[in-house]
Amino acid sequence: MKVSSLGDLTTASPWIYDCSQKLISLNYGFIKHHLKQWSGLRDGNTCLDIACGVGALQPFVQKNRMSYHGVDINQGYLDYACASHGPYFENLDARHVSRLNRQFDSLLSIGLFHHLTDEDCRCVLREACSVLKKDGRYFILDAIPAKPGNWVGAFLRNQDAGSHIRNMDAWGKLFGEFFSIEKAFQCARWPYDYGVFHLRQKP
Repeated sequence: MKVSSLGDLTTASPWIYDCSQKLISLNYGFIKHHLKQWSGLRDGNTCLDIACGVGALQPFVQKNRMSYHGVDINQGYLDYACASHGPYFENLDARHVSRLNRQFDSLLSIGLFHHLTDEDCRCVLREACSVLKKDGRYFILDAIPAKPGNWVGAFLRNQDAGSHIRNMDAWGKLFGEFFSIEKAFQCARWPYDYGVFHLRQKP
């Protein structure tokens, strides 16, 4: 694999990626903190993790007595996920999750959409609608541009493997085409800034 940026380096290997999230940015704890405040985290819910990566959220979801299933297009990440957490994962493009032929109470997407064009975002969101139950919830956490003065964050975002980082208004416009937005806010885990969206299936 050609490595041309810091973002490419940290995503080139599932082990490197997992370690960078655990030890450098501490992102897993940050994500779990915000998931605990989400209405989709309910006992007995079925949960689909779209673009699950190395499957780091599987233990957290099951600890909260939810049934977990993760999909990703990167087989290397999935092999790592299965070895670390068990057989809860399968190789499936986020643009085709309707092929699962089932519906879920809750959906998760962490850091997916800033890798996608607007057209592909809409494709994924349309598919997500098709697998989310009536009155279901969707939790999205994704990259936003660094705040003014955060030069470290701006540099790292420029190095990100995803080239479609959008601001809160742009994210809201995209997500609002397909879902009701219950809550939207920006937050930070230095040096990164993120947008968090609590979405709900439209009536």
